[in-house]
Amino acid sequence: MPTITINKTTPSSYVLKAQKEESDQTQFMIKPLTGLEHMEVLALADAGDQGQMIYAGKSLKLALMFGLKGWENLCDQDGKAIEFNRLNIDLLPPLDLHEIAQEILTRSELTSTERKNS
Repeated sequence: MPTITINKTTPSSYVLKAQKEESDQTQFMIKPLTGLEHMEVLALADAGDQGQMIYAGKSLKLALMFGLKGWENLCDQDGKAIEFNRLNIDLLPPLDLHEIAQEILTRSELTSTERKNS
């Protein structure tokens, strides 16, 4: 049977680091950015002293808008499920949003094997 490749922009599940050991995890559905989406995010980032990209504020928000596609098992303080929509993203704690955005960006980068083949 031939190898079947996975579309890099197919959403997949992500669990926050703080919830990895919990049995009742929130699953965030995220997808890597397309090339054009990644370029838009990069346009809002800054280059650090060592040439590394520094993502903050607007660039991380844009990564979330492009890459966060849903969630499962996200509840409010009363245990009521929170529906996924763009307005409800603002209900997530800032550090969780930052972690999710960073994971989207990490999944969007080419692997060393992909770089060799491009």
